[in-house]
Amino acid sequence: MQKDPGRFVRERFDQAIKNQDIKVYYQPEVRALTGRICGFEALARWIDPVEGMISPGAFIPELEAQGRIHELDLYMIRQVCAGQQRIERAGLTLTRTSVNLSRLDFEACDIFSEVEAIRQEYGRKIGYLNIEITESAFNRDDRALAEGMKKFREAGYQVWMDDFGSGYSSLNNLKDYTFDLLKIDMEFLRDFEEKPQSKVILAAIVNMAKQLGIHTLAEGVETQTQVAFLRDIGCEKLQGYYIGRPAPMDEDIMSGRKEAEDIEDATEDAYYGDIGSLNVLSYFPLQYTDSGYDIVNSQKLAILELDHEGRFRYLYCNKAYTDFLRESGFRRIEDSLTCLNDNPGGTERNFRHMLLRCGKSGQLEGMDCVLAGNVCNIKCRLLAENTQTGYRTYGVVLTNFSDFTLLHQADDIHRVLCHMISIYNRVDLFTESGMVENVYLESMQGRITDDVHSVSEVLERYAKSYIVPEERQSFYRFYDLDTVEDRATRANKDHVTGFFHSYDESGRLSLQMYLLIPFIMDGRKLILSCVRDIDGVGMALPEDIVEIMEACQ
Repeated sequence: MQKDPGRFVRERFDQAIKNQDIKVYYQPEVRALTGRICGFEALARWIDPVEGMISPGAFIPELEAQGRIHELDLYMIRQVCAGQQRIERAGLTLTRTSVNLSRLDFEACDIFSEVEAIRQEYGRKIGYLNIEITESAFNRDDRALAEGMKKFREAGYQVWMDDFGSGYSSLNNLKDYTFDLLKIDMEFLRDFEEKPQSKVILAAIVNMAKQLGIHTLAEGVETQTQVAFLRDIGCEKLQGYYIGRPAPMDEDIMSGRKEAEDIEDATEDAYYGDIGSLNVLSYFPLQYTDSGYDIVNSQKLAILELDHEGRFRYLYCNKAYTDFLRESGFRRIEDSLTCLNDNPGGTERNFRHMLLRCGKSGQLEGMDCVLAGNVCNIKCRLLAENTQTGYRTYGVVLTNFSDFTLLHQADDIHRVLCHMISIYNRVDLFTESGMVENVYLESMQGRITDDVHSVSEVLERYAKSYIVPEERQSFYRFYDLDTVEDRATRANKDHVTGFFHSYDESGRLSLQMYLLIPFIMDGRKLILSCVRDIDGVGMALPEDIVEIMEACQ
């Protein structure tokens, strides 16, 4: 470009517009939760037939100085609308595009009316265009800007603040203006690895935005480490060279014709916006509250999406939740979904029922359960429902009462469970290594495990001592520990139940209920064996057993 950029712009700009030498380059934005493209930013690139590519940093300031920046911005909006029209007429998926407006646009013309005229000319819906205004535009009191922004938002446009954090008045701008999204300036990520304080600042910005009901997008994302961190703190959208560089319109990519599952339809934005409103940094993420400003959240938090076929997938798990699942024996987070989707036991079924209640009531719902030997409480809230796809998304918080940090609550729970266990005559624990340990025993039977510990020896001695001879083979089959989990699954329960006539030490014979409960604790597969009398039944004839079993199950 010649030495005088001002002269070059004055002499060539009109011709560049006429010849369409100024091109729209589209830089993708992705949804952090899904990894899908959820929008594009339209960027101006002047490709002169003689000078070649001209930097926006060279011609945009000159257009602003000459009072013609609104001509460029309106030209860009017209090109974007024309491109969207071509994609839509081809019957392809259409996502949002963000267009940039300068503060000077609001002074040079009625920019709202001009944008509306172009949008209507091309038959575009408001939901397919976002308005971006750079933070520097708000550095002075500007009534025209404030009134113009108000018109855009009242009409249904999303108004985004670009380059948030780049100026000195960022916080004042949030106080004085209303925005739908903050684009966090790329400078915060530039020295991400060398300056760990950047992480604290980024987390604080996201936390503050959530409290204000504003969505967030991080610019300048260049590494997977940055992606993971931003996703963990709840930043909703990502943009940068790691995601994709600005490029001319490729209708195959922008419409999802190449990989449709990687493109988010613009109509899904509200659904994911509701999900994104969950503040994963708050200590009370499921509560509608103004409190909770902690950056680090020790609550075990997950976001679960339920599809139209009734299958779950995780959109988000924080570190505390992930660590708990691993401590519970799941090597991968996805392994817990296998239990929930394909092999549900009693806890998983109760969990599904809780979500159904939550979906119907719209209120916070909860349940208690035992997971891997830990007494837990699970609470959930419906975050969003997509009526078009039938998808629902829930926020889930898990509290482990067995945590040392909740020792006072765990002590209360322990005492309650001690009362519960007393309804059984005996409780024994079978390990995957083939050993047996007695956990609880009333005095009416011998401990047995004091003398022998292997499963085969304990079962043989127990059967000979306490089970009537004609039922011993059935007893052995019932205690086939290798098949307990499969039998429970086939019965659609988290345990199996058997009934056997049993003696006590005094020789008294009664019909007793035997429960085998498979579970995982500290990564080990265990089986709990519980034996108790059937209330009101001292002795039963063989033909009565089936009726009793049906009543008890």
